[in-house]
Amino acid sequence: LPKECTSVQQCYVELSKQVKESLGKVDPYFQKLADAMVTWIEAWDELNPTTSKAESAAPNGAAK
Repeated sequence: LPKECTSVQQCYVELSKQVKESLGKVDPYFQKLADAMVTWIEAWDELNPTTSKAESAAPNGAAK
């Protein structure tokens, strides 16, 4: 994985690209798997925002 990947999400998306490139040629299942991996990370990020995103979304800051 590239050094630019600094989070689990970035690593997982990069892994999905590698799955699609390397294994997608072997079986179409892996193309679908790679797409599903990206969808899963997008859903995870939407439902589990990072602390900084949650704080900025709250009108008066995060509750303490």
